[in-house]
Amino acid sequence: MTQAATVLTGFDLFWQQYPRHQARKDAMKAWHQIGADVDEELQARILADLADRSWPRDKQFVPLPATYLRGARYEDERGPAVPSSPANRWSPTSAPGGRIVDGHLWCTHDPRCSTDLVHIRASMAEQPNNGDDPGPGL
Repeated sequence: MTQAATVLTGFDLFWQQYPRHQARKDAMKAWHQIGADVDEELQARILADLADRSWPRDKQFVPLPATYLRGARYEDERGPAVPSSPANRWSPTSAPGGRIVDGHLWCTHDPRCSTDLVHIRASMAEQPNNGDDPGPGL
């Protein structure tokens, strides 16, 4: 018997990475409103921002996902980075073969990923679930 692979959408990847899992339907509506459902470059920019961002420990100070999206918070200029609490936090560059070259992710997957978003999806699929995240749609 073979197991069907689950294909994660850009929104599913966003939802997995975003630290506050509240108001999923509103977040999905905002995702579509900003055009992230069809713009892979925007999806990659959002996911890269989430990976690089340091979030407050207390989730009440993390904006709701729809607020983050509608406010284009992924375009915010940030001050000096605050060390993240989990030392093994995933980022596109910490994934196997991931590093930034000329502003884009460089991929050493075989075959090479066609876009940054494809690389992020492949790299996240390679990461073991640490038990913090129940997965997409849960």
